[in-house]
Amino acid sequence: MAQASATTVIRQGDLETVVRRHFSAPPARVFAALTTPEVLRQWMSAAGRDLVECTIDLQPGGAFRYVFRSASGRTFGMFGNYREVVLNRRIVHTESYDGYDWPPLVTTTVLREVDGGTDLEMAIGYPTPAIREIDFPNIESGTEEGYARMEQVLGR
Repeated sequence: MAQASATTVIRQGDLETVVRRHFSAPPARVFAALTTPEVLRQWMSAAGRDLVECTIDLQPGGAFRYVFRSASGRTFGMFGNYREVVLNRRIVHTESYDGYDWPPLVTTTVLREVDGGTDLEMAIGYPTPAIREIDFPNIESGTEEGYARMEQVLGR
């Protein structure tokens, strides 16, 4: 089975950020880690924040909401709706954030089985280049830590 890899985060065109990583677990386990509240709480609680609320209605038209709390007690929420769900292979959802009044982002996550593990590719579509540039540093700095924690959770 192939080893996990470092996360890459790149700008693609004017409106997209693409995140890639290989996980040593099979697609069904990676999919579950992305969509099961109990597992999400284990790996998304990183970078000085805890995932304190996590609701998921994993079906087209269903909604999700995550609320994070920092060590200082400040909360931050993200939410959206699922547009497409293909078990163990693909998720397309909108994504918005509490306190930001820009149009939703559209995120497409694709899982591919490779050498007994999973290649994950997440493409985040932004409504404007300016919004992508505001969000890019957060994606670039936080994704590696979160996915490294996810790899640890998957290894248990």
